[in-house]
Amino acid sequence: RGRPGTITEIEALIARYGLTGRARLVGAVPHAELLARLPRYGVMCLPSHNETFGMVYVEAMLSGVPILYSRGTGIDGFVEGIDAAVGCDPNSVDSILAGLEELLDRHGTLRATLLAQHDQIAARFAAGPHVERYNRELGLVA
Repeated sequence: RGRPGTITEIEALIARYGLTGRARLVGAVPHAELLARLPRYGVMCLPSHNETFGMVYVEAMLSGVPILYSRGTGIDGFVEGIDAAVGCDPNSVDSILAGLEELLDRHGTLRATLLAQHDQIAARFAAGPHVERYNRELGLVA
């Protein structure tokens, strides 16, 4: 999704940098289809502004896909100790480039680590403990 002019501009950048066929805009993808596609991706890059928590980051990591995320928003603060989660400044092209280079340089190792840590990552982001803590904070349970 996006404004037609923006999509045209991004497609022109893809062509200018010789990435036609390697980078593509896919638009909205149904959740089940996204989960089926994720394991085939090299990295998940979403250096957005004012991101919410973003379960897509967790889904990517659980599929063995290293992630690039924005520092200071969204999932930042929840991925400490996960080497395959690299933070960047979303306002800095140099920071985004450095993060992507790090993920690509170490891709094989990071992917293997994510797959080996699948159960620990799933447990870290499981809903149950978070819901329980939330309910405790609200005084709904002892």
